[in-house]
Amino acid sequence: MSVATNPCTRGSAHAGEPMLGTAPRAQVWIAIEQPGPYGTEALTDSRFPSPIGEQLLKAVESLPIKVLLVRPAGPLALRRNRQNQQPPDGRKVWVARATPGRSAMVSTTITDPGRLLALDLDALLEADLADVVPQATTESAPLLLVCTNGRRDACCARLARPVADSLGDEPRWRGRVWESSHLGGHRFAPTALQLPHGWTYGRLDASAAGSVMEAADAGRVELTHLRGRSSLTSEAQVADASVRAAHQILGLDATTVTAGDDAGEWVISSAGRSYQQRLNQVSGPARPESCDGSIAPWTAFIAAEEGP
Repeated sequence: MSVATNPCTRGSAHAGEPMLGTAPRAQVWIAIEQPGPYGTEALTDSRFPSPIGEQLLKAVESLPIKVLLVRPAGPLALRRNRQNQQPPDGRKVWVARATPGRSAMVSTTITDPGRLLALDLDALLEADLADVVPQATTESAPLLLVCTNGRRDACCARLARPVADSLGDEPRWRGRVWESSHLGGHRFAPTALQLPHGWTYGRLDASAAGSVMEAADAGRVELTHLRGRSSLTSEAQVADASVRAAHQILGLDATTVTAGDDAGEWVISSAGRSYQQRLNQVSGPARPESCDGSIAPWTAFIAAEEGP
């Protein structure tokens, strides 16, 4: 398949594949600053120390935790990325918990990446992050990580880098928009992850990504281009977003989602009210799963008619 004539993004959109319910799954995200190029598996195929990357991947493989590499976004950062210029005072690390009602984010600066191996990963899921991450600073301003990992899929670099450059050059967001390693779902590129809440977006352009940041700064979810929230299952992502859209519930942490008594039923609670949402599973025509991958029909969950 020719990437130039039939990229996975075009095939997915042409096949009518829904994005809702496709957010990558993680309750905690660890983002590590690393300039320079990324390979297919960034933690072990970049200028980040690969033995440490291998140990980090092994440590989180059975946990709802994902580790990303990030690099500065925007035209002013391009030279530093290309030359792999390390931050003079060490690399920054963000740790974000995306659990509904308990979202939080801290940052720290390290000169020795090996310090990351000493983190109590289980504690990151439950404890106060500032008590777990050494010399942590609480971060109140949201981040946006835009996947530009072109070695993983060509669409991510070709389509997403202009988005990252545009937002990274905005003075109001400078230092809060970063290029990232693979987020998953490259057929929805450009994709982005908003931290700490774990809201994930796709099929963005610069204007839409700017709307995501404006909404996050105002404490709201931008429902357009939404893929879902990373701390929820695929079905729960769809149920949550569907109820939010129907009732204009926009607060970043305004809902909790639980499984209903019947199969395919979900209960979304917000501000003392509960909403039932049933889902149906549907399928569609074959589309490329990636620019270099196989072709297969898509399946997805969609909202059924809302219950009482």
